[in-house]
Amino acid sequence: MKRKGRVTTYESNLDSSQIEQAKQIMSVQLPTVKKEMYDLLSEIETLILDDLNPLDALGHSTTKNLLVDLETNRKDGFDNSQLEVEIVQNIILKNKQENYRKVSTYENLKKFDDLLKDFRNKLYFYLMYSIYSDETLNLIEKETLFNTILNFLILRGDAFPLHYKKVALELFSEPRIEEMLKKLGFTIEEYFETIEEIQRQNVAFIKDRVTKLDEVQKDFFECFDKNFKEFDDPQKTVEMCKAQVGEDLLDKCCRDFLSIGLKDNYKIIPNVKTNEKILDLLSLEFGCNEHWTSPLDKSDIELKPLIHIDKEYYCFLIPHLVRNVIPIIESIFSEKFSEKVKKYIEIKSDFFERKSFELLRNALPKATIQEKLYYPINEEGEDKYPEIDGVVSYKDSLLLVEIKAKKRRSIAGRKDILTISKGDFKKNISEAFEQSKRALDYVLSSEEVGFYNNNHKQVMKIKKEDYKNIFLVNISLEAFEEYSTALNKVKLWDSKLLRGTHYPFAISIYDLMVITNILENSDDFIKYLQERISLNKKQEINSFDEIDYFGYFLKHGTLSKTSDLPKSEDTIINGYSSDIERYYSYLQGEIKYSKKRLSTKI
Repeated sequence: MKRKGRVTTYESNLDSSQIEQAKQIMSVQLPTVKKEMYDLLSEIETLILDDLNPLDALGHSTTKNLLVDLETNRKDGFDNSQLEVEIVQNIILKNKQENYRKVSTYENLKKFDDLLKDFRNKLYFYLMYSIYSDETLNLIEKETLFNTILNFLILRGDAFPLHYKKVALELFSEPRIEEMLKKLGFTIEEYFETIEEIQRQNVAFIKDRVTKLDEVQKDFFECFDKNFKEFDDPQKTVEMCKAQVGEDLLDKCCRDFLSIGLKDNYKIIPNVKTNEKILDLLSLEFGCNEHWTSPLDKSDIELKPLIHIDKEYYCFLIPHLVRNVIPIIESIFSEKFSEKVKKYIEIKSDFFERKSFELLRNALPKATIQEKLYYPINEEGEDKYPEIDGVVSYKDSLLLVEIKAKKRRSIAGRKDILTISKGDFKKNISEAFEQSKRALDYVLSSEEVGFYNNNHKQVMKIKKEDYKNIFLVNISLEAFEEYSTALNKVKLWDSKLLRGTHYPFAISIYDLMVITNILENSDDFIKYLQERISLNKKQEINSFDEIDYFGYFLKHGTLSKTSDLPKSEDTIINGYSSDIERYYSYLQGEIKYSKKRLSTKI
């Protein structure tokens, strides 16, 4: 495996017999690896129970993992960061409050860190050994399963926070949905006001600790600069500076700084900006999670990430409140208004269709766009009048658009992960693809065809000769990036998922928001569509993130393999999204500088 800049290449020098031998070794070692993993998890739980305050342990883990460097964060700061915090929160919620007996020490927190690091490594080995030694799966199924689980555990965050917020504010401000929220005791604006106040309190506490440490550090380094030239040995300079500044004071401030992750930092102080009904609806208590045994188990913390204890509230997973805002509110609706859920789903579906076409109009302002169209066909001797969500005509390009807002099920606690993943892919991508492909067949069936409204009045006439490009565009609410970024592998997994030789442009609405916001030229958007779809046929470059593809396109003006890339067939790009992420961090007020607009070489 080699990495150069934003590009990773890999190749195997094992022959088929060596690969079989490796699989046999994995199979033999799997029980040992599994036992070691669960033993480590048990050891972590015992350490928390016997030698740590549970909330201190959780706060320490949150600070270490989720207090990210905003100059380098990826999307919502989820990338390989929140798994450890989720593990710790699930562990401590297994036990009742009275089972915890100790006060945390720095030494025990260090031991806690080491155990978590070992556990994370063992977890990855266990997944690899269990999947790749499974003789019931073929190679592409193993790869698909591995990528699906890694996406669930690690590659969190398919959007930027301001997009999650924007979509949620618009969706839950729909009058009939807004009325349901008000019956729960809050509005969507109050929801975000509450979580933003939680985050503000968190930052203010950390800033106070950092300021105190900075003052002592400043004295120390001024002393060091002043005396450094007098000693040949830097260590002697350090010892002298400790003596002058006060080693006890320096040590205390450093330890205070290291303790900023302890529980007080994540305590919510109720005030006029925090809605207590929201806090109650999003809270769990100690002892509620007794059946949790591993990171692959089902857990309620995704939908209820707060902890309620002794009339106090704590939040250690603020990103959940942003990323999961729609599933969180939908779960409350299901519990409180089960009879209205069907109507809510219809309203939600209509909203996402309108939102999708709003984005396409932004990208193609001079295009002709018609929504909810019908067209006549005959299948097996039966006349039918199927619907297409929308048709977009721009210059010599035609876009046949299908939109799905169906939920993607969690794989937590499931043994049939490939089965439910395939089912969700069918409902969100395959069905949309088949519907848009049926419209494509209709367009190609004659030199001129018509599309009609629901009153059977023709509203759009399409001449086949006018179009050089016809694109199938499938937009989903849920992200399927581990599949949509490599649709050729989806066909290898199951050819029925994407029948025929065509490929769609399959994208989540959140990624579409990024692309249509940044590209200022309609022709650039068409070029990206064309090259992105073509990439599925000849996968010269690979990524697990649509925005990495988009960043590569902005950087090079193409999605073709450039001359500076290695000739290896297995080329993974990673990091081309960094400029885009920085731009959105700037818009979110997290960093002070970014290019106002991203330039392109297109």
